[in-house]
Amino acid sequence: MDELDDDDRPAGGRRTAVILVAALVIALIAGLATWGLAGEQAPTVADGASGCEVRALAYTVTDDPEEFAIQKRFESEDNTVPAPGFYDRILEPVAALHAAAHAYVVVFVRPGARGDGVDRLRALEERAAATKAPVIVSQREQVPGFVALARGYELSCADDGAAQAAEVARFAAQLYGSVADPADPSTTPPAPVAVPNAPSPADPAS
Repeated sequence: MDELDDDDRPAGGRRTAVILVAALVIALIAGLATWGLAGEQAPTVADGASGCEVRALAYTVTDDPEEFAIQKRFESEDNTVPAPGFYDRILEPVAALHAAAHAYVVVFVRPGARGDGVDRLRALEERAAATKAPVIVSQREQVPGFVALARGYELSCADDGAAQAAEVARFAAQLYGSVADPADPSTTPPAPVAVPNAPSPADPAS
């Protein structure tokens, strides 16, 4: 029996081959995307004795579904976030929190916090401004001394001292390596994660 030429082969066979090739390409792309996401490690704490801990948030910037709904409304109606900077006051809470959903590192400080820890956070923001890394440091009514938010994770520190500020710097440097404290090697992450198209800082209205 003569073999069929390509032109004589059933159209259904060619269609099946095309579908199989397309499926393989889609599977390969999906696999690469999944591998890339898995390669981005969660931020870690250098010193467990600091009283700080990191956890993933259920809704990017919060675990509270009601707060998440407020954030979604804000995003659709306003979506204006504060300029990066160090603020000696409490910012508008919804907008300040929302900045963490826009590639910012947002650090909240318990009102009344003073001393070396706060000074180190001010230095952190200065390093961020010098390298155009979007970092906000502001006060917020809260029980922890420091709380930092970035890319769906929260760092919470019970106290507001130098050791806790070092953890905040390390947490932030795992997103923007340029904000690590050159005088404290513990704040330098092993593999900083870069975020493309991060917003440029502007002068905050203190």
